[in-house]
Amino acid sequence: MKKSLILVVILLAVASLMAAMAYTKAMVTNNAELKIVNTNKALLALEPQDSKNKGFKDETAWIEDGELKFNFSKGRFYGQFKDKTNIHGLQPNSVYEWVPLFAIHNNSKDTIKVTVSASQNLNKYLKFGVVKNWGDREVTVWSNELKNVIIPEDGRAYIAVKAEIDSPDYIKELKGSIIVKAVPN
Repeated sequence: MKKSLILVVILLAVASLMAAMAYTKAMVTNNAELKIVNTNKALLALEPQDSKNKGFKDETAWIEDGELKFNFSKGRFYGQFKDKTNIHGLQPNSVYEWVPLFAIHNNSKDTIKVTVSASQNLNKYLKFGVVKNWGDREVTVWSNELKNVIIPEDGRAYIAVKAEIDSPDYIKELKGSIIVKAVPN
């Protein structure tokens, strides 16, 4: 009886080992679908403030080539010359606010938690805040990294941006990115 039991255990172990070694490579193909769309139509959509609204005619945020782009130095005459050299800017010892500058639209079925920050050199100067509704001007919080913004299914968060330029910071051009991260909540 013991020998039979040991033999059965050995046979099961060998069979399991052989099953694990049955192949070393496999490929299974399944149908999948992926659609690449403009950022304002994506699952995590980013929408600029309408440039027709008061205070936003400089188009600080706009959609170009499917991406939401930002230029905090635009003003009168921007883009009227081929080389776009007529860029204004922000002076030392100043604070500028765009309330709200863009919206984050949750087109997924999940409630999401969002973080907004700036990369590279912009992080020193830009702060982010949230307003309750698109037309509101009261910002609930200003932070270099705006965290834990909860957006329900088909909901929006309205993001304000503040630029604070210190006095020793003189004439330079800074480039970077505004980063929006989202995870299911």
